[in-house]
Amino acid sequence: GQGGSIEHQQTILDASAIGRGRHRTELELGYGVPWRDGTARSVMGVTRLPQGIMYRLGGELHPWERMTLSVFGLAHGRSTTLGDIGVNVQGSIWY
Repeated sequence: GQGGSIEHQQTILDASAIGRGRHRTELELGYGVPWRDGTARSVMGVTRLPQGIMYRLGGELHPWERMTLSVFGLAHGRSTTLGDIGVNVQGSIWY
């Protein structure tokens, strides 16, 4: 089969403004491998926000040119405690 790539590019270190005088710092590590006619990618990330730290662990499947599915476990920590925990599931199909 022929390998493909995920449509959007991820940066390893990205700082972007989220309000006046506030910033977030994001670190994301991922590893992609060919899967079917596309790619599968595992992802681990951490985002530092003024309100605490958000942790992500999950993956993306891009099996065909017009389809993407991602599943991430999320946890939000404040200081030394781990607060909210959740799951983010997204899917996209282009016609």
